[in-house]
Amino acid sequence: MADVQQNTPQNNRRRPVLQAPRIDMTPMVDLAFLLLTFFVLTAELNKQQAISMAFPAEGPAMQVNGMTVIVGKNPEKIFWYRGEFTPGMHLEVTTPGKDGLRKVLQDANRTVFENLNVINRQYQLGLLSETAYNEKRSQLSSSKAMPFVVVKWADDASYGYIVDVIDELNRTANSKYALVKATDAEMALIR
Repeated sequence: MADVQQNTPQNNRRRPVLQAPRIDMTPMVDLAFLLLTFFVLTAELNKQQAISMAFPAEGPAMQVNGMTVIVGKNPEKIFWYRGEFTPGMHLEVTTPGKDGLRKVLQDANRTVFENLNVINRQYQLGLLSETAYNEKRSQLSSSKAMPFVVVKWADDASYGYIVDVIDELNRTANSKYALVKATDAEMALIR
C-alpha cells in the first residue's frame, strides 16, 4: 500500500531526527499501466481499405459528347476543342467571362441549359415543389446530352484561372467535368 513510513524513536527524551517520508509509487504505476492497457485495447484502430474503381469494359472506344478546355499562362486566352485530340489540330480560342467561355459552354449545352432555365422559372413561380425541382434538375444534369468537359491546365497556369473555369462550368449547370494536366502535344499548340 501507499503509506508513509517514518521512524519514531522509542525514547521520548530526545527530539526525533526528521527523515524525508518514503512514498511507495507502485500502486500509481500499476494504475497508469492499467489505464494505458484499457485505452489501447478499447481504441478503434483505422483499418486500411482499398478504393474500388470502376474501369471501362474492353472493346472499342465509345463516342462521348465531350469538350476539352485548356487553361494556359495568359488569363485572357482559353483554348478549347470538341471531340478527340489530334496533333496539329486547330484549337478554338475564347476569353473568360459571360461573352467568352460561358457562351461556349452554353452553346455546347444548349438544350440542357434551356430546359434548366424553364425548370428554374417554374420553381420560382411556385409551379414545382422543391423535391420535383431537385429531381428534374438532377435528371437534366445526368442527361447524355450534357457534354463531358475535360479541363486541362498548362504547367504555367495559375490556380485561380482553373477555379474561374470551374465557376463557369457551375454557372452553366455542367456537373460533368474532370481536371487533367495538359499533354505535351497540347502544350505545343497553345504556345
